[in-house]
Amino acid sequence: MAIKIPEREDNNHGCQGSTADRSRFQQILEDCIRTVGIDVQGDILIVGGSFKDAYVLHRTGFRRMTLSNIEPMPDYEQQPMYAWN
Repeated sequence: MAIKIPEREDNNHGCQGSTADRSRFQQILEDCIRTVGIDVQGDILIVGGSFKDAYVLHRTGFRRMTLSNIEPMPDYEQQPMYAWN
């Protein structure tokens, strides 16, 4: 099943790297979960993602996530993912 992702307004097609603000990503993901019926209880592989991406998925209901590349997170002891709500 294909999900159509809206074009970016700046029309640069993501060539300038990711932005720190992932609110639009979260909004689109929440809409897809609701309209398509994506099961957030299943396992998900985040390819090339960061902890910021995993945090967005966590806020939308995903709990069983695997990151394909782990970036250092020096403050992990102070803020585990389950406390990010």
